[in-house]
Amino acid sequence: MNISFSDLDIYKESQIVPYLEGESGIGKTTIIEQYSLARVMDCIIMGVASLDHIEFYGRTVSTDIVAGINDEKYTVFNKSIPNWVARILQNDQNNKETLLFIDELNRSEPQNLQSLMNLILKKEFGSDSIKLPDSLFIVAAGNPIDDGNYLVESLDKAMLSRMAIIKVKTTLESWKTNYALKHDSKYNRQTIHPLIINYLDDNRADFLLDACEDDMSDPGMDPRRWDMLSRLLYTYEKNSDKATNLVALLSTISSKEVAPKLASYIHQSTVLTFSKIQKQLATFLIENNEKDFTSYLLGEKSNNANYIELITSLQSKWENAQPVTQVNILTSSFYALKAKSITDDIFAMMLKISSEEHIMSIKIGLDEAEELIDEVDEKYDLGISKKVSDSLVKHIDQTNPFIASLIQS
Repeated sequence: MNISFSDLDIYKESQIVPYLEGESGIGKTTIIEQYSLARVMDCIIMGVASLDHIEFYGRTVSTDIVAGINDEKYTVFNKSIPNWVARILQNDQNNKETLLFIDELNRSEPQNLQSLMNLILKKEFGSDSIKLPDSLFIVAAGNPIDDGNYLVESLDKAMLSRMAIIKVKTTLESWKTNYALKHDSKYNRQTIHPLIINYLDDNRADFLLDACEDDMSDPGMDPRRWDMLSRLLYTYEKNSDKATNLVALLSTISSKEVAPKLASYIHQSTVLTFSKIQKQLATFLIENNEKDFTSYLLGEKSNNANYIELITSLQSKWENAQPVTQVNILTSSFYALKAKSITDDIFAMMLKISSEEHIMSIKIGLDEAEELIDEVDEKYDLGISKKVSDSLVKHIDQTNPFIASLIQS
């Protein structure tokens, strides 16, 4: 996706509301959820297309009062503060920031637009103009209006003129980096099934496919549908009864063009995955009555015949895998360690069989990877830093010998 966390940081600090305009299902909500999690912010998602009146404005509360010379009774009606506003105010009192994501802004009911305009432009809400704190970061989103596929309205020019308009697009690579390859700590697995990732690497044109405009009989493909397919595949694999017609199952979610291709790919696939390596490592520990690989990694049992056989087997499978598969597996192991679903000796084993190029790629490409790799490298004396450094000098020597000589000196 062509918006980064650093971009959002800039809008937040500048007190500017970014408006993310893009097709449905490309991951706008996901990146906002990930950003709020990374910045330790409370995330409130407000889908204004189906916004409940009471949920948005609060309940009407009646109060009976006695006033006047004759002690006449009157009923006064007031609006209670809605829960989402109370949550923002409470967060501010607790020194916690809030991210309010106003989704589907240009599908909002006309009677709500004025309140939303005041909220976006002034951080004020309600007839009493409740002032919301600076600790609130508002992000809005909507669908494009130029292709006629969405029931949307043009937004008020005054509102648009005071927001940063970002035409959001997604690519396979950004989706993989920012979402698909991350570790899902809830289910203890890679967020998107490795077979889906490998299928898309081989069939990149299938990542985004237009829906059938006539009767929506073919939903097309987008990140949301690939996520649904991934969850379906994870569940399918757990099902002991594989008599289910996989093509028919996939067809209920995916494009008719994709379903048979994906089913065939899944049935024929022998793709190496991190889960397969984990299973082999776990089996080794059980068979050798070991708790972890520490003694093997630190040299005490590095010459053990069973261990050498294990490393040889892993290395052989690794070298037969495609480079993109190798990177996917290494990335999965990194996120698994971050999520504490594996111990650092397992990650050390993955580093041991990985090439310098792949280690360098995740060091540069993944947040916190360099620090974590260096810690594991030092703890288990893997020599990774030296391998990467020597590889880098060798590469520079081939392209620019003069620079290489300066580095070596």
